[in-house]
Amino acid sequence: MAATASLWLLDLCTEYGVASYLKGISSHLPGHNVPTPICHNDIPAGFQAELRVVAQRIIEATTHQSTPAPLQFYRLLRDTFAFPVALKWNARSHGACVSNNQRGDSPEFEARLQEQFPPCHELPPMNSPFSIVDDAEEVVFIYLPDMLLPERQGYNDTLYISRNLGAAAGRADNAAQISAQTWLAANIETGLLLSTALAIAHPAQYRETRQALGYLASLPEFNRHMQQWTFAFNAVTLICNRLTPLHRDRASGGAGFYDLLLSIGGGPRTILSLPGLGIRVQYDSGTVAMFSGHQHTHEVWGFEEERACIACYARPPVIRWLGGQNPARPTGPSTLPEGWWQALIGIPEVRRAGV
Repeated sequence: MAATASLWLLDLCTEYGVASYLKGISSHLPGHNVPTPICHNDIPAGFQAELRVVAQRIIEATTHQSTPAPLQFYRLLRDTFAFPVALKWNARSHGACVSNNQRGDSPEFEARLQEQFPPCHELPPMNSPFSIVDDAEEVVFIYLPDMLLPERQGYNDTLYISRNLGAAAGRADNAAQISAQTWLAANIETGLLLSTALAIAHPAQYRETRQALGYLASLPEFNRHMQQWTFAFNAVTLICNRLTPLHRDRASGGAGFYDLLLSIGGGPRTILSLPGLGIRVQYDSGTVAMFSGHQHTHEVWGFEEERACIACYARPPVIRWLGGQNPARPTGPSTLPEGWWQALIGIPEVRRAGV
């Protein structure tokens, strides 16, 4: 597949996903109903349904309109906290207090940081979509369980690190690089689904990355490797069967960027914890979480079965080298037409609650 063809598919899928998201949100807003989106015929009907699942999970995270089990428990949780949960502090100010050498391994610093920026009330491990916003409407965290369907979660080949995608100029690819390219070719659709989630949740970051990918595809030395790259990120790391101690990813991402983590396998006791935000979520297979791992400490523990994590993130220097810039921070209003966000959070069932 030509590089331009992979980017064309990326555009078709993200446009349909965003349109499906807006259609779903409009159903919660009287007088704002929009037409049902129509996807290009080149996208199979089954995959269109998967794109709609991505949009629906983000709708649920924004509006907390889902029907998890046990239903009574989540009704109580909804009535107590409501979603999106609203922090009483500003994420920009929080990030300014975290220097580059604070990687999450200093308990004293983290304790002082939590005194200044108190976490949410301690919640039980969650397995229903939700989001957290700060006092400036920045969406700090998005939790999307079951975003990937079970049949999408199977892998036939060993996972490899994407930094070995290509050999140096003038040299042949080695076995690891060929294997990485083979894995990418087998996961084009997974890349499209994760990219669609980013396009919905953080349009500004998606636009910067998409522009960078287009530029790379125009360069002869990168064109071949772009033929199967459908991830709207410029770095993808694949990790198997590893506990993840508490840390920040200070070498990746940055202010204004989301990281996207996808969990595959691991069993029902796998937990993703962000103690600085005061949340723990069930990290079941098919779950996606989006947040700034550069800013917020996080850890994964408790899995009892074979597990893989696909971590997608940005390298800001690469974005800038390709002519882009750091995106504005992700906010609720930036994902919707003007006035929709304010109307949405004014609905009683979608109200925000301070924590």
